[in-house]
Amino acid sequence: MSLTEQRELEELYRNFPKCSKLIYLETVISGLTSHTILKGFNDADYKPYTIFVVDSYGAKLKPKYSWIFRSLELNGLATKILVSKLIAKDTKSALLGVSATVYPTIIMASWKKIKPCGAVEWHLAIGKHLEVFIKLQTCLRKSLEGKEFTSEVEKINESLNSIKGEEIPQLGLRTERIEETRGGVASIYLTLKDSNLVEWCGSFKLVVCQIYIKGDLMYLDDFKARLVKEWSGSLFSLSSIRKIHPRAKEYLHRLSKSNGIRRVTWGWYWIPTSYRDAWEFLAKDRGFKVIIKQTAASIWNYDFVHRDVFRLAVNSQSYKKALEAFAKSMGWDFEVEYHKKIPYEYEKVDGLFIETLESCIVDCLAEWSFIDAFATLYLRREEVDFDKLRNLGRWKRVSKTNLRAWTLIKYGCKLFNEHFGREVFKFKVAEVKQADVRELVNEAVEKVVEFA
Repeated sequence: MSLTEQRELEELYRNFPKCSKLIYLETVISGLTSHTILKGFNDADYKPYTIFVVDSYGAKLKPKYSWIFRSLELNGLATKILVSKLIAKDTKSALLGVSATVYPTIIMASWKKIKPCGAVEWHLAIGKHLEVFIKLQTCLRKSLEGKEFTSEVEKINESLNSIKGEEIPQLGLRTERIEETRGGVASIYLTLKDSNLVEWCGSFKLVVCQIYIKGDLMYLDDFKARLVKEWSGSLFSLSSIRKIHPRAKEYLHRLSKSNGIRRVTWGWYWIPTSYRDAWEFLAKDRGFKVIIKQTAASIWNYDFVHRDVFRLAVNSQSYKKALEAFAKSMGWDFEVEYHKKIPYEYEKVDGLFIETLESCIVDCLAEWSFIDAFATLYLRREEVDFDKLRNLGRWKRVSKTNLRAWTLIKYGCKLFNEHFGREVFKFKVAEVKQADVRELVNEAVEKVVEFA
């Protein structure tokens, strides 16, 4: 202020009441400037309360510039506020002869259609502004060289006084249309409302302005609306949402903080909605999963044995964790198997991938779920492919025994024929020598005959 002879401001600050407790509020991107200032405070053994407003949720903040702040934060002398985007001016460009013109009317005209919206034009200093800039450069150079620069300061003040009266008229603008290119650039077409302003534009004869804003075009409301449209009722991963917008991670974080969506587990999210039961969720969820074993059997045998446990198979470990975490939060019991390649035969039934009849029967027998297996075999006897069942059953053994599943199937079919007194299944008679298994198969067949 002394350099530019702004004596009124200088006097004002001299008489300003002394501040014994300072709050240092700073906007931060990389942290270089704030770190330098904090280091100066630290060297002077002065520790003001510090508040940092950090750009991009701290993604650009460099660790080497934040250690002093972290120390203050641990001691309760600092607060960090994370925001999505800072719109700031860079004063360093002024010393390079570059100036910026901000157009608030363009921002206001476009605000309803694009959020956030900025309209800034960067250009080299021209005319009288360039004249002032050159004189300022000369003044600074002489000052740094230790030369007399009083005359240069007088020249700067004369130039500044000559341009003080200049005013830039406010543009009355109307948004005609907004177009988005593949490169993420918005072309905003703005029409001048006042035809008299065309004269101010000079030889350009400006009628329509085309403004390019590089960066984010999709704000939270639109982003969430698209999520609801495509993923309502389903779990979805960050990797799948990146296709909607490259800044999906940031948007999902912001929506999860405002309860717009819920984070299920690392990298997986869900839009809060209600379901009648777990079956409705399984039908709406778009992730690849196969309903297997006893749960698949309950579909084939009309829920002959009701269970509250859902057996599923998936080919993604992260999806497995998401399903288990989500089911637990909903009070459901999901047992999810992960396989790099699903080992079960399956088919699509009413929008769900379900283990096939034959595979399901064999797997239930292998896990000692005899009632599920024989209920499915009997109730779906007209649909079962027995050649396929034989091929699968010959290679599958009952867990912790040496019995083949196919042997149990033939023995069970023999029992069905004996109970009904007629040949329901045409198979050669087979016997099961292992007493505990034979007894359980007998009980299973009896219950199926009694209730089916």
